Amino acid sequence: MARKCSATGKTRFPSQLEADLTLSNIMRFNNRPHTRFTEEPVRSYHCEFCHDWHLSGQEKRGTRVS
Repeated sequence: MARKCSATGKTRFPSQLEADLTLSNIMRFNNRPHTRFTEEPVRSYHCEFCHDWHLSGQEKRGTRVS
């Protein structure tokens, strides 16, 4: 069972590599009909609360998508 961050409720990944590998797999398989994510993750980030890594569906703050 995946560990959850007590502050955010998100799944905790112990390293950026593990978070990014999971993100890559989600992005690769999300186009298939049997997978449905309400908010597709687009990046990983380091959590200031639990100090592990999480996935986010929001672009990095301060960046614009054209």
